[in-house]
Amino acid sequence: MRFVHFGSKRTVQSVLLLSCRKESFFKQPALYIHSILIFPLSLSIFPKRPYLDGREFIANRLMNKKIPKSELSNENVIKAGIINYFARKNRKPFCVCNELTFSSKKKVADLIFCKDDTSIGIEIKAHNDDFRRIRNQLPIYCKLFDFVYVAITANHIGKIGTIPNTIGIILFSDKGKVSYLRKAHRNHVDIAEILLSMPVYFIRTSLSNNKYIRKDNKNFNKRLAHQIFIKYLRTRCRWTNMDLCTSLHYEDITVNTNYIKL
Repeated sequence: MRFVHFGSKRTVQSVLLLSCRKESFFKQPALYIHSILIFPLSLSIFPKRPYLDGREFIANRLMNKKIPKSELSNENVIKAGIINYFARKNRKPFCVCNELTFSSKKKVADLIFCKDDTSIGIEIKAHNDDFRRIRNQLPIYCKLFDFVYVAITANHIGKIGTIPNTIGIILFSDKGKVSYLRKAHRNHVDIAEILLSMPVYFIRTSLSNNKYIRKDNKNFNKRLAHQIFIKYLRTRCRWTNMDLCTSLHYEDITVNTNYIKL
């Protein structure tokens, strides 16, 4: 029997089933019987849903190997893992922003997810990243995004005590598995920071008011400001759930820098 490794349980099962066709029984009865015996075994050999986070990543995951430190130090590997995990777990429409500049202080968010009129900001700390700056980064995140998470690798677990309890923790393990160590609490967003994160022309267009200026922020409705901000994030997204029907490779993170206009 010729064994072809395609990297997934479903593919191997398809190969085995194809070998069990009626004509195969007459041509190669031994292969037919062997395939039937192997088919149940294939169910236990391969994981139910392999983590397709990269080409070498796939091989490491299927063989249950640890990911090299060089991969864990690559922020894009972690991004791809989180995006793929989110795509598998969510069936409702959503969009993803990558490296988006926000706030009046010109901070950059590693990942932002928008779903059900809710924003989720994620700060990533890869294997070699410095944790000392996080105290200055997270307060700005909390002023803009409804939920905030810090994604870490296993070597940073001992440092999560420095992260406020309202902020969630995502672990990206050395085997490429994404899991939640702690769920985030909803933030009380800051209207001023939200409005300063958007261009004046975008706010004017959303309000259908060409006379809007920054001084009007003091009288701005909080709910309306939040709705406009979510709308703005969606216009700056890199991927939607429709783009993630197949798993995202970490090299794709830096490709196609043009934003999608919804």
